[in-house]
Amino acid sequence: MSRINAPGTDPPNPVVTVDELSALRKPNGYPESVNILIVDDEQKNLTVLETVLTGASYRLIRATSAQEALLALIAHEFALLILDINMPGMSGFELAHLIRGRRKSAHVPIIFLTAYYNEDEHVIEGYGTGAVDYLHKPVNPLILRSKVEVFVELYQKTRELAAANAALVEEIAQRRNAQQQLSALNETLEQRIACRTQELAGSEARYRQLADSMPQMVWTARGNGLFDYFNARLCDFTGFGPEQFNNLRSWVSLIHPDDLTQSVDAWTTSVMNAEEYRVEFRLLDRKTQRFGWYLGRALPVRDAAGEVVQWFGTWTDIEDQKRLEAGLRRANQALEQFAYAASHDLREPLRNVAVFTELLQRRCAESLGAEGTSFVETIVGGARRMSQLVDALTEYIQSTHPSGEPATEINVETVLKRVLANLHQRVQETRAEITYDELPRVRMAAVHLEQLLQNLLGNALKYKSDTVSPRVQVSGWRDGADWHFSIRDNGIGMEPAYTEAIFRVFKRLHGSGDKYPGTGIGLAICKSIVERYQGRLWVESALGHGSTFHFTIPIEGPAI
Repeated sequence: MSRINAPGTDPPNPVVTVDELSALRKPNGYPESVNILIVDDEQKNLTVLETVLTGASYRLIRATSAQEALLALIAHEFALLILDINMPGMSGFELAHLIRGRRKSAHVPIIFLTAYYNEDEHVIEGYGTGAVDYLHKPVNPLILRSKVEVFVELYQKTRELAAANAALVEEIAQRRNAQQQLSALNETLEQRIACRTQELAGSEARYRQLADSMPQMVWTARGNGLFDYFNARLCDFTGFGPEQFNNLRSWVSLIHPDDLTQSVDAWTTSVMNAEEYRVEFRLLDRKTQRFGWYLGRALPVRDAAGEVVQWFGTWTDIEDQKRLEAGLRRANQALEQFAYAASHDLREPLRNVAVFTELLQRRCAESLGAEGTSFVETIVGGARRMSQLVDALTEYIQSTHPSGEPATEINVETVLKRVLANLHQRVQETRAEITYDELPRVRMAAVHLEQLLQNLLGNALKYKSDTVSPRVQVSGWRDGADWHFSIRDNGIGMEPAYTEAIFRVFKRLHGSGDKYPGTGIGLAICKSIVERYQGRLWVESALGHGSTFHFTIPIEGPAI
């Protein structure tokens, strides 16, 4: 049975029959709102109850018989039953007994309504069947509504508590599951850690065995710079025990006094800046009681966050290398002194040959004849060329010497402009076009860079094409740890087979005629300058297609 409302209005709380309630269920089986079942075989009584309870936040469900009420209780959930006692077929007491006998509906509170059963024994019987209240008709609307509101609120709180309890149970289950997974992961992790620890122990043992078998002295330190391992060779060399390695006083007797401060400061700086440690110093061999040169090196080992966690270091005996370097320096000094002496001693005889041959030519030209004059000219030309070679040799030797000017950071463009000013007349004569890009600053002695650029640009103008004016492009850019420069021309070029030979001393690809004059030592000087700064010099060329000379200079610049 449905309640009919006036057009355009909706009741505050809907009233439906048991049949209509099935169509209002949610897909998950729960009604939209709180349901209250009112049971009475009299329609007018049901209407009175609906009128009294109008305006509340729940749904009223009608049932006109005990059988209909049982069907509703089987299919649906209710917050409260308002039950008439005197009904045909099955009384309200009997219905209450059946409701209490079912587990699903046993908890539903029941309010009995009666106009006939007013005796105390009836009230007691009603409470005995599980009723929570017993009201007499006619019912006081305020009392009924307040009681219903209490039970509805209790039902809602119970439902909320049940939902919270279900969520808590689910959360507990999830946490138990997570704990089980975590326990499994911990167990797996512990196993992996145990295996890894065993592997590391084996690896460390193999490393120590390898380090102990090396003739080189090997050591390690923690991230803070405190030593924690020395191989057998180092322990045998120093004679130190574990407590002495981190004691500065122990090293005072081992490191040469002139090298002690430098060595300690270098190690302290490396640890503080997390940079590679590299220093040369002298150590006392306690067996021979003599100092020898060693190269100390250490590299930092970093973790995933970039923090230094360990240092691996070595001390390498470089005594033989130092002796060779000293011998090489002595040999170079002797060679340089000889070259200077030779060039000085050769200049005077050559000058005499040239001067007296020219006097002979001027004073005895008639008696010499054509053939004699040719011989004299050959002698004069040879003397002049020999003098040029001696000058070039002196210049080459000077290029291998310190310039006297310290290596500083200089502007390449400024030096290039100075070179172009020096070459101004030749540029005008050849109608050359020399362009350059934005050039970097390099760490060199300005005199060396000027000499290098003047030789390379001079060659570009000298070995020009006969058909077009020279075009020269100077470029510079960063190439890794170096500054890379190129000088590209459109000159005569050369066969690729000669791109290495041209850097040798006195090596020329052309004869000694007037078209391409020179001594063949300019590129050797360029190579000497570049290698002095630990750079490279090379050329790319093809005959008839010009040449591109390349050279590199380290950005940081070596100590010169």
